[in-house]
Amino acid sequence: MSAPLSLYLFGDQTTQPKEDLRKLLMVGGNPTLNSFTDQAALSLRQEIQTLDWSQREYFPTFTSLLDLLAIENLEHLHPAIQLSLSSIHNFALFLW
Repeated sequence: MSAPLSLYLFGDQTTQPKEDLRKLLMVGGNPTLNSFTDQAALSLRQEIQTLDWSQREYFPTFTSLLDLLAIENLEHLHPAIQLSLSSIHNFALFLW
């Protein structure tokens, strides 16, 4: 018999969390939240770097999640990035 499986669902993927996420990123004094968002940005950049050059051109260059949110104000981001931001937002709310 296989072990039980736990599945955690975070939030609604149909909303655009950018303003709420921006506010969470500006919050200081929470080292866990700050570390999580820094690591999330690093992980996104690393994942993008593993893509073929032809696929990478669809993703913007950014250094932080705040940079990514600023880019989103200027252009439409790839759906994978939008879903990632939504998930990051939900985890950040949990850590806040």
